[in-house]
Amino acid sequence: MVDTILQLFLLFVVALLTGCVSGPRHVSSNGYTLADGNWTGTITRVSSDTGKVLEPSVIYVSICSGEARLWYKDGESYTSMTAVFQTDSTRGSHLMHAVQESDEQPGWVEIQTMLIVEIDEETARTQWTRGVSNNDLSSDKPNRTFFQHGIGEIRRIDHACNMKRVRPMIP
Repeated sequence: MVDTILQLFLLFVVALLTGCVSGPRHVSSNGYTLADGNWTGTITRVSSDTGKVLEPSVIYVSICSGEARLWYKDGESYTSMTAVFQTDSTRGSHLMHAVQESDEQPGWVEIQTMLIVEIDEETARTQWTRGVSNNDLSSDKPNRTFFQHGIGEIRRIDHACNMKRVRPMIP
């Protein structure tokens, strides 16, 4: 009985430590972090594969306790990767990035990055990139991999820290 309890306790400790080590990192070693709030703006997007200018995208960035999520307008609603973005910051300059595999399409791997450079407390310039690897397709197919990037300006619309916007899957 004691051995079983000890084994369960050790399993719990290992699971806890593994989660701490592999979880998102939100504060830089220098102590800087993204300020809480919600930002929105429009980015001009370009297909890196064809050079074609794509439709501009309205984006929405939610930041709470150093965690971040990027949303983009898709018709009348907003869409986001399910991954919480990891962040790295220093003196008004921030890097957000996320890597995600699709549950619905097992071969789909997507990476997004966003650089945010603050102009002042309410305005920032941003550069966004997206890379997709569709491993279900053979290497000769045109959408086996593709890339997009965009630039624009975003404005802070509030200073609210709303964890439900950053992690909408939490209870």
